[in-house]
Amino acid sequence: MNTVHLHGCRAEPLLSYLAGLGVVRLVAEQLDPEVSARWDGDHLVIAGSELNEAKLVEFFSEDYRPTPLIAPWNGRGGFQDGQERPSEKIVRKVERSNSDRLEPYRRAITAARDTWEVARSHQLLKEGKVPSNRKAQFVELCRAKFPDDALAWLDATVVLLDDAAAYPLILGGAGGVMGSLDASFAFLKYLDVSGLLDEQEGASARGSSKQEYRRALLRHALFRDADVRLVRDSTGQFDPGGVGGPNSSSTGAGNELANPLSFVLGMEGAMVFASAASRRLGAENQVAARTASMPFTVAATAAAYGSVSTGEDTRGELWVPIWRDELSFREIRHVMSEGRSQWGRSQAQTGLDFVRATATLGVDRSIDEFVRYVISVRHGQSVLAVPVGRFRVRDRVRPEADLLRQLDGWVGKARFNVNRVPAAVRSALNSLEREQFAVSTFGGAVRLS
Repeated sequence: MNTVHLHGCRAEPLLSYLAGLGVVRLVAEQLDPEVSARWDGDHLVIAGSELNEAKLVEFFSEDYRPTPLIAPWNGRGGFQDGQERPSEKIVRKVERSNSDRLEPYRRAITAARDTWEVARSHQLLKEGKVPSNRKAQFVELCRAKFPDDALAWLDATVVLLDDAAAYPLILGGAGGVMGSLDASFAFLKYLDVSGLLDEQEGASARGSSKQEYRRALLRHALFRDADVRLVRDSTGQFDPGGVGGPNSSSTGAGNELANPLSFVLGMEGAMVFASAASRRLGAENQVAARTASMPFTVAATAAAYGSVSTGEDTRGELWVPIWRDELSFREIRHVMSEGRSQWGRSQAQTGLDFVRATATLGVDRSIDEFVRYVISVRHGQSVLAVPVGRFRVRDRVRPEADLLRQLDGWVGKARFNVNRVPAAVRSALNSLEREQFAVSTFGGAVRLS
């Protein structure tokens, strides 16, 4: 087996991590079904019978078939009635293409337009848009009419509950929309920047300036060994270092910078996380709370990271797994879709639960480490996935952490009434969470005193 070190696919930032998953998924599905992957230090290593750096670049430049990212339920998805915005124009550009590798996209767009007409006949539209109270019904129609290869994105962005639609946090918590960025539109836009949407069947693009630019972008995204011109654009919440803004450069406010193909590969990787609807019961929640959950996603705990601030608007936490032994893509997909993080008899619900799970055999044994991302509002109104620490998975129960479950009953009751208690009690609860986090992370009986 040949190994290829992907120094551009690192555990941080989140976009780079997801790009690594995207590479493994696409190689397994379109090039080499026997590909395997592991983490070496901070970067991903893949192995295959005939893989090498040149073949990877050749595959993604010339043969890669993009997964259709279609979101007609979103206002910026490119399907609104009577609109002439860039998103509508780029969707039509794909429809006009005759490139063989865009055929799955064209089928998905046709299905989306058919869904739109069915929704119109069922009076699910209002003023040419899908109103929020009708999105669940509209997504149900999409699920019935979309081709199979377009369902991966739908599953990653929307969870259908009994009577509503909910949206996993890893893709913005709003159906693939992150502020002003719609991931489905950005995906097509960045494919266009790389020249892929301009290809026509039967016309050779070899040696063209766009093809050379695409190869340079790929070498930068995969190996970080190319001097390439990045674009001044956003990748949403996935790369806090690339969003620009105050104090982002040595001269003050820097520009947004992005590698278009890092974003493309990152969205392909995000689809490895299979979304699911779960019912979570806890002492702090007296009724069943139906929530959209992605694997390894929990509510935020304001502890164990230096940038935490009182009153910070946090949306949740994502703990992404790192494994050191080689896993096939089938094994990786199983780990991701299961997303097991067990604290006691229940699924982990908070960051504190998750770190206690890592200390008490509550996670999959093939995982060696987690990178913890807190998803919160920073830089004004930008939602960012900020890496705030690494946590090794224990190979035996840490007894000090296991003792902490005895506190959960009365702490849960106190948390349930947290908005009705004095500030001193809230402060004491926060201090207790910080100490429990430290016990679970570092151990030591002295920390229990």
